[in-house]
Amino acid sequence: MNGTVTKTVELKGQGVPLHVEVPSRHRHLVFKNAKVGEVSTLSFSVINRSLVEINGHVVLLPVTSLSGPQLKTLLDSKEVWLVPHSSVIIAVGQSIEASVNFKPAARITGFDARLCFVTDQQVIVELASVHGKCDGLDIVLDEQTVDFGAVVLGGWVKRNLLLRSQGELGAYFTWDTALLAPHYTIKPDKGYIPAKGQLLLEVIFTPAFLSSDIRVLDIQCTIPHNKSPVKLNLIGACLPPVLPKEVFNFECPVRESDRKQLTITNTTATPWNLKPLVSNPVWTVPQQVTVRANSSEHFEAIFRPIESKPQQGLVTVILPAGQSQVFSLAGKTLPPKPNGRIGKEVPCRVPHKELLLVNNWLQKSQSFNVTFEYIKPDKVDPAIELTGNSMVHVPPMGHSQYELTFKALRDRDVNAVYTYKIVFKNADGEYQYYDIQYKVGRGPMYDLKTITAPVRTSRREIVKVVNPLETNVTISCQLQGVAGEITLEPSIPTLVPGKKEMDLVVEYFPLKPGSTQGRIDIGSTELGIFSVELNLHATLPKPEPPVTFAASLGGTASQICTLRNHSRTKAEFAVKIVEGATEFQLINEKSVYSLPPGSSHNPTEMNLDIMFDPIKLGKSRGRLVASSASGGGEFVFILEGTCLRPQPRGPFALQSPATDLQPPLEFRNPFSRPCSFKVSSSNRAFQVRENTDVIKSKKTAGIGVSFNPALLALDGETAKENSLLSQITVIPIFEGVPPVEEVAEWVYYIKCTL
Repeated sequence: MNGTVTKTVELKGQGVPLHVEVPSRHRHLVFKNAKVGEVSTLSFSVINRSLVEINGHVVLLPVTSLSGPQLKTLLDSKEVWLVPHSSVIIAVGQSIEASVNFKPAARITGFDARLCFVTDQQVIVELASVHGKCDGLDIVLDEQTVDFGAVVLGGWVKRNLLLRSQGELGAYFTWDTALLAPHYTIKPDKGYIPAKGQLLLEVIFTPAFLSSDIRVLDIQCTIPHNKSPVKLNLIGACLPPVLPKEVFNFECPVRESDRKQLTITNTTATPWNLKPLVSNPVWTVPQQVTVRANSSEHFEAIFRPIESKPQQGLVTVILPAGQSQVFSLAGKTLPPKPNGRIGKEVPCRVPHKELLLVNNWLQKSQSFNVTFEYIKPDKVDPAIELTGNSMVHVPPMGHSQYELTFKALRDRDVNAVYTYKIVFKNADGEYQYYDIQYKVGRGPMYDLKTITAPVRTSRREIVKVVNPLETNVTISCQLQGVAGEITLEPSIPTLVPGKKEMDLVVEYFPLKPGSTQGRIDIGSTELGIFSVELNLHATLPKPEPPVTFAASLGGTASQICTLRNHSRTKAEFAVKIVEGATEFQLINEKSVYSLPPGSSHNPTEMNLDIMFDPIKLGKSRGRLVASSASGGGEFVFILEGTCLRPQPRGPFALQSPATDLQPPLEFRNPFSRPCSFKVSSSNRAFQVRENTDVIKSKKTAGIGVSFNPALLALDGETAKENSLLSQITVIPIFEGVPPVEEVAEWVYYIKCTL
C-alpha cells in the first residue's frame, strides 16, 4: 500500500463447460425452393445449457477451405445473412431466436456452411449445418469472339456458334440486330432455348463495302434474369474481288432466257461445297455446287431479263481458302416475243370474244394500258368493231384474262382479212403483245321468222333491219321462193340513217295449205347482202259460211257461192260437187271457171249458181270444191238443204163438166229412181187414173182429171157447192224394194165450175 506495503489477495473461481446448442430439428438447415430475387428464411433457436450466462454471436463458417470463397462472396453481397448479426447475452437455461436468410441474385448450384456460436472469448461451438441452392438461368456462348478473316466484296462467310443453357430453366433470347447491320447477320436472331439444351447459331459475314477492319463489339443478347450477360464480338475485313478478263455474253428477248456454262476447278485434295453468289437478280445460279477433289465442275447461269435494257453482273464463288473466283456476265435484251399468235375465221355480224392472258412477272401488282395497232388495214375501218377495256390489272406473279371483242358489221366483207397487234404496256414502258388475224366468214342468217296462218288469212311479222354504220345506207329487199304469198312493206329501196333501224313488215297470206320455205335477201351497196329465212306454215282455211237451202219435196231452191282469186296471176278453178250431187247441182254446168288476177286485200270474184233439188224429206248435206292448180287455192263450200213436205196446191178449175182438166196436173218425180205413183180422189165424181205409168227420176208427167156429175146421182147426192171440190192425192209406189226415203204425198185441190 502506498507503494511501500505489499498485500497478497487470494482469488478463487470455478470453470464450467460451455454448452450451447439448437433443437435437434434445426440441426440441418436446407433452403429447398429458393428463387432469384426472393428472400428465403430458416429460423432456429439457440439454447444456453451452460451453468453461467454466455456472451457471443452466431456466425456462418465454411465447411472446407474450397467452399470459403463462395461463402464469403455470398456474405459480402448480402445474398446470405444472419439475424441477429451482433453479440447477444443468453442467460442460463434461456434461448434466443435467430434466422439464416437467403436472397440469391442469380442461379447458384449449391453452397454449404457451418452454423456456429462464437463467444466473446472466441470459443467456437458448431450448432448446425446449412445447405442452399437456387435454380435459374445460366446461358452462355461457346465463343465470345469470332474472327472471319478477309472476305472479298460480294462474298460471304458463315460461322457456327453454340448457345448453351446450363441452368434448370429455359428462356427466350433476342439479339441486338441493329448493331449487326450492314455486314453481319445472326440466324436465328431470336427464339427460345430449353433448360439444359443448346442451339446452333449461324453468324454470316457479308461485307457491304471495302474495309480492312470491320468489327462490332459487345453485341448484346437479351436474356432476362440470366446469370451473366451474353455478349459477342465479331471481327472481319473486306478485300476487292479480282475481276476476270473473260466476259460471258447472254442474249434473249425480254422475259425469255439464255443459258451459259461456268466452270470451277478444284486443285486441292478436299471436296468443295460451294455456294455461288450473283450480283444481279436477272441471272440465277444453283444454290450449291459440289466440286470433287482435283477435278472441275460445270454449273449453269441463266439470264432472264424483265426489263428491255442492257444488263451486267458478277457471279462470285467464295472458295474454302478465303479466295474467290469471279465470272463477269453481260446481257443483251431483245424486244419481247408475242404472247401468242391467233388466226381465226369469224362470221360477220356475230361478236367474237377473244380471251387474252396477260402476265405479271413482278412481285407487285401491275396495271397495263391497252392499245390496238392496226396492221392490215393500217387504219380504223368503221365497219369493224374492235373493243376492249383500256386497262387491265394483274396480281403479283400472276395473270389476268383480257376480253377482246371483234365484230364485222358488213356482209360484203366476207373473205376480208384483218390483222392487229394488241399491246399491253406498263408504267415503265415494258410491254407484251398478241398478234391477231381474223378472216371474215359468212355470217348466219340475219333472222328467222316462222309464220303460221290459215289459208286466205293474213299474218304479219316485223323484222328489225339495223344500219350499224355511222353513215346513211339505202336498204332494198328481194323475196326468194315465196313471192306469191309474201308481201313486204316497204317494198321499195329505203334510206336508213346511221346507227338507226328500219321496221320491215312481212305479211303472209297463204293460198293453199302446206309448209314452204323462203328467204328475204336484204342488202345495200355499203353492207352487202344478208338473209332472213322464212318458215311458212299454212293450215286449213277457216270454213266458208254454210250455204243454206229450203225447198219442198218435188220443188227446187237456188243460192250462190262466191269464188275469190287472191293470186296475182290469172286463176282457173275446177268446180265440182263432191258430196250430195244427187240433190245439189250447178245451174251452169261448166266445170272450169277463169278469174282474172287479184291481190290479198282486193281479190277478183265470181258467183256460182247452185240449185237444191231434194229427193227425200229432212236434212241434206253437200260439199262443193273449187280448186285451182294455177295458184288460186281451194274453196270448200258446205251446202245445207232442208226438204219440207209438199204444200197442197190448187184449187185447179175445170172449165166445163164435160171436159178434162186442161192442162193436166203437172207432177215431177223427185226421187233418184224411177217409180210409179198411186193417185186417188176424195170425190169419185172427179175421176183419175189409179196408177201412173213409171216416171223416170227427176222427170215430169201429167195426171189427168175429169168430172162426171152422173156419179154424184148414183150416190144419191145432189150437186151442192161442196160436192164440186175434190182432193187429189199422189203417193209413190216403190216396187220390189222398200223405200229408204220417208214416204211423202202430194195434194192437189180440183174445183169444178158448173
